[in-house]
Amino acid sequence: MESYIDKETISYVIQAEEEKSYVKLPMYIDEGTEHIQVSYQFSGKDNGAVVDLGIADPYQFRGWSGGARSEFFITEKDATPGYQRGRLHCGTWHIILGAYRIPEAGCHVEVTVKKTVAEERMWLKGDLHMHTEHSDGSYTLEETFQSVKEKGFDYLATTDHNVATQNRHGFSESDLLIIPGMEWSTYKGHANILGGFNPRESFQVETNEEVSELTHAVVSRGDLWIVNHPFDDGCPWEWDWPEQMKAVEVWNGPWRTINQKAINWWHEQLTKGYRLPAVGGSDTHRPDPYVTHGTPTTWVHAKGRTVESTLEAIRNGRTVISSSADGPRIEVCSGTAFIGDEVAAADVQLDMIVYEGKVGQEVRLYTERGLAATHTLTTAEPTWVQRSDASATRFYRAELWSEDGKQLLSLCNPLYIKE
Repeated sequence: MESYIDKETISYVIQAEEEKSYVKLPMYIDEGTEHIQVSYQFSGKDNGAVVDLGIADPYQFRGWSGGARSEFFITEKDATPGYQRGRLHCGTWHIILGAYRIPEAGCHVEVTVKKTVAEERMWLKGDLHMHTEHSDGSYTLEETFQSVKEKGFDYLATTDHNVATQNRHGFSESDLLIIPGMEWSTYKGHANILGGFNPRESFQVETNEEVSELTHAVVSRGDLWIVNHPFDDGCPWEWDWPEQMKAVEVWNGPWRTINQKAINWWHEQLTKGYRLPAVGGSDTHRPDPYVTHGTPTTWVHAKGRTVESTLEAIRNGRTVISSSADGPRIEVCSGTAFIGDEVAAADVQLDMIVYEGKVGQEVRLYTERGLAATHTLTTAEPTWVQRSDASATRFYRAELWSEDGKQLLSLCNPLYIKE
């Protein structure tokens, strides 16, 4: 995927009275940023000026070199010594200038920021829910990596129960994007926490108030909270539904009744106006003829092959679930608007696009009023066009079903209509 360099120069004059203080200069990091390089220079060195350098992202301090370096870089997998590698969070970062010694005339500082940013979105396919020997699975991490590579995956999330030791391994895999995480597992429900190398949320909670505080802490540091298999027979979600929930796993493992219950509940939330993204996950633990990596597969339409871009795309509802790694995929769009986007409430032409579909499979189009239309695929129609009056509609979403109507093959998040 093509990338471009975005260069920004930030100037600031530190006054003499600001000596021994810290100046924070804001800069914005866009979705799809893959590399940040910062350099600086300042006047007054002949008069004893000393200005230190550091940086913070929207959630935490990320590094400090004082006066020892004139530049540094940060990526997800590497960084200049003294700086923390990891996610390049979207949002406002701050260059930190330490005004150690400032001459009477002041000190002019010029900071240059170069950001490498992906130009276009790309489809990434992978699995958001799996386990290894670090909890109750039998796969080693190496066996897990090999399994998903054989399926042609672009990413995977490591989500062992209540531990994060698995996140210390494998992140140098150059051809595989690894999303660090943990499955927060309690006696009253499970949830995936994605994005942090060492989530510390305790599973030893007893009240809904504790769960609410916990989910707030997860979201406040930029991680993603996903309620897993909410209608599972063995471990259903029995806590209150947290306001900070950013996605729900509606499809867990092979297609079965609990998944239909989850989709029905999710659809009900959409009809109430909640824009809650849906995802899937295999919940694989060990070799099994049915529960395997990528059953189902979650496709993410991300701007950049990074953890931050992938999680941001999930938050924005840019995901499609397919029954398997090589199964069909359905999308709904209108012009340049795509799933997760919002279009004007007017006469909308919808394009339902099916990849790898077969003759006889059925497309089902839903709005908040329920099933709006159906269409059976033919070889002559890879794309089904539906003209619709969207003036009184909140969203459109689509599903693809098997020829006999018993197996869901793919599901996409909604295209929303402006109210």
